Amino acid sequence: MAGLTRRRDWLAALRAELAATEASPWSWGTHDCVALVARLAGAMCDGELAPALPDWSSQDEADAALAGAGGLVAAVTARLGPAYEAPALARRGDVVVTEAGRGMGLGIMTDGGRVVQATEPVGWVRLPRGSVVMAWPLGWALAVGT
Repeated sequence: MAGLTRRRDWLAALRAELAATEASPWSWGTHDCVALVARLAGAMCDGELAPALPDWSSQDEADAALAGAGGLVAAVTARLGPAYEAPALARRGDVVVTEAGRGMGLGIMTDGGRVVQATEPVGWVRLPRGSVVMAWPLGWALAVGT
């Protein structure tokens, strides 16, 4: 929401960060779905995406931090504002929540209408657009050259 503006080179920055994180080992708090989205958003936008959540290093700590923020959806909405009326409105670079047999997870829309999400032992996984259950615009309102 306020303070997040896409950079002119946001797409190149997104692709570069995806390449840089492709071999990152999965780890709570440093390369999980929330951390990956914060890193990708930070590459694409000026401003800070991460809401004021405490650090975590385990699933229990992550669950407690997100519960304290009202849940994953509430934490994202507090930072980005209202979600799109329909998940199908999500565009490349937008933040999404997916439900793909592993529970809810945070991701970013990428090329070809796919979602990138850190849920694998190394790197990230691409999920189909159909796994998106909620989506938020990321820096479009003030973006230049998009």
